[in-house]
Amino acid sequence: MQPDFAPPTEDSLPFWPLWQDSDLPADADAGHWPSAGGFSGKAGQICLLPDANGGLRGALLGLGPRSKAGRERFALARATGLPKAVWRLAALPEGLDPDEAALALLLGQYRFARYKGPAYDGPRFQVPEGVDDPIADGDVPPRGRLVVD
Repeated sequence: MQPDFAPPTEDSLPFWPLWQDSDLPADADAGHWPSAGGFSGKAGQICLLPDANGGLRGALLGLGPRSKAGRERFALARATGLPKAVWRLAALPEGLDPDEAALALLLGQYRFARYKGPAYDGPRFQVPEGVDDPIADGDVPPRGRLVVD
């Protein structure tokens, strides 16, 4: 499968990427659940947020220390550790570029499976707000075709 974005859907789940030891976003409505589970925002750390019925209503994703943001440009690629579902980026933390965040989500899905190994079958992501999706807009030619103006 070629990495791509999921189409918009009402059933998508929000996830909040957070720098290590940063405050929880108010709209996550997580209460004491993350701290009780040991979530601190370490790179790749995931805290699933339950709803009132015991189902899944969202997640927190640790990005690691803010001081390493320059070296970890594609930290959001770790979002592929989330459960299989369609996810949307609830909020972009300060210091992350929306286009780089989108690229990180796509890079996380990439698997070289031409000769051996399974193709990517994990979570899917919607295009982050503020990012143009050239595939959905029809700006990308079909694979293997050369377009000359």
